Amino acid sequence: MLHKAEEDYIKFIFEASSHHKTYLSLKEIASYFSYTEQSVNEMIKKLDKKGYVSYIPYHGVKLLKKGNNEAIRMIRSHRIWEVFLEKYLGYSWEEVHKEAEHLEHAGSEKMIEKMYAFIGKPKSCQHGNPIPSYDKPFESKTYLSLYEIEENVSFKILQVKDNFQLLQFLKRYHIKIHDVISIVIKNDTIDQLEVKHDGQTIIMSLKIAKMIYGEIVSL
Repeated sequence: MLHKAEEDYIKFIFEASSHHKTYLSLKEIASYFSYTEQSVNEMIKKLDKKGYVSYIPYHGVKLLKKGNNEAIRMIRSHRIWEVFLEKYLGYSWEEVHKEAEHLEHAGSEKMIEKMYAFIGKPKSCQHGNPIPSYDKPFESKTYLSLYEIEENVSFKILQVKDNFQLLQFLKRYHIKIHDVISIVIKNDTIDQLEVKHDGQTIIMSLKIAKMIYGEIVSL
């Protein structure tokens, strides 16, 4: 049986790798959790020994089939809980992530599947992130981040990270999935963007922009 910390590592490796790469560096993992690379190295070696990951020193780590299946179980449970909490218990979309972080480790697979059927078998959570399935390969679409977009280009938001700071920011400015925004000014030297959404001008940090994904659209 895995400890919660081990589960969190597996889930992060899965999510981080699904966007753009197979192997993930220990430095990236350490940065995400704010751990030392030494402590990350020790945990990765444990997971490697248990058969959840393959670790190549100085190259990186990737999930094996056993780890991939465990990650799908947790992420599926997490996103089903998120939808349930917002749709039926009135949680806001920035609140659900923290609650789901705890709940994803609880409950049997049978209960999660019954809940999934109850909420209507959605394909994604409210943040636009797909709910993975056991019986088909996980397909994570590679979208552009808002940070990558040039000035005077219209951008449709299709997915956002489960980040509390980001979700609070989006809620404050009434920005939702499928909304279209455009970059007015992009300034890397002062770490901010000026964007236009629904007639209002908004100042956004580059950190926030890197967590918003979507595609360029023509208006």
